[in-house]
Amino acid sequence: GGRGGGGLSLVDDESEWPGEIQKGTHVRVVGTSRGAASVSLGDVGVVKSRDSDGDYRICFPVQDDWAAQPKDVVVDYIAEAIRPGQRVRVKPTARTLRFVTQSIPTNAVGFVADVGYDGKVTADFGFAQRLVFQLSELQAVFGQSEGAWPGPIQCGSAVRVKPSVPKPSLGWGSLKPGDVGYAHTRGTLGSGDGRAAVVVDFPRTDNWKGVEAEMEVDPVADKVRPGIQVRVKPSVQSPQGGWGGCSHASRGEVRAVRKDGIVTVRFAECHEWKGHLNEVEPTSSVNRYNDNRK
Repeated sequence: GGRGGGGLSLVDDESEWPGEIQKGTHVRVVGTSRGAASVSLGDVGVVKSRDSDGDYRICFPVQDDWAAQPKDVVVDYIAEAIRPGQRVRVKPTARTLRFVTQSIPTNAVGFVADVGYDGKVTADFGFAQRLVFQLSELQAVFGQSEGAWPGPIQCGSAVRVKPSVPKPSLGWGSLKPGDVGYAHTRGTLGSGDGRAAVVVDFPRTDNWKGVEAEMEVDPVADKVRPGIQVRVKPSVQSPQGGWGGCSHASRGEVRAVRKDGIVTVRFAECHEWKGHLNEVEPTSSVNRYNDNRK
């Protein structure tokens, strides 16, 4: 076990269960041999635990702790990709959304802020408020330039103030040059200033507003998404959260990226390593989830 630091704990997860389904796997219901209760065939939930007899306990928006035999559920590979930090769109087949009342443009791309224990997905889609979805309503977007906003910066892009800008028009606030955050809303500066502005959540501060022309996509951080293989950057001598048994030679898969830039990586040496977005870099451009669409 590693030493925690800076609020990052390095806790190894439980021993693995036989088979593909593990704690936290997103699964689809294909049978109800233990009784349907509030759950319907095709619903997607999150595996919570496994009983001694091999049955799974699964949580859904409609029901907690639903019991299922292994034959009742399958891994939903499209839903598996829906993890914090992933960019997503509403599936074309999701005609009616359970919790969302807003009209979402068909080309809109959002950013997953959180996936609850029950499979409720909280995502930014450029509205003033975050929206709540079911896992079955979304699919991951792997193209960095896809989205409804004009220009290279999209909802969920990892952005920074351009190095060529000595001072942003609206000031730095608590930001520092080089800080990377996620754009979630776009509009104009207002008060008679029609310049395009983006609102960004940074590790140091939420809802930071900047002139869009003074911002840029960070080309490395924007590629750090769930399903991507990464390593600790060679330039990072001591990660803020510690090594936890890993090294510069370690390669692992990003499991989640919090909106404040905390990345969870599954390394062989440490299954729940946590570090900062600017401490890691991709070692491959292939996203496992993009490979996995079955």
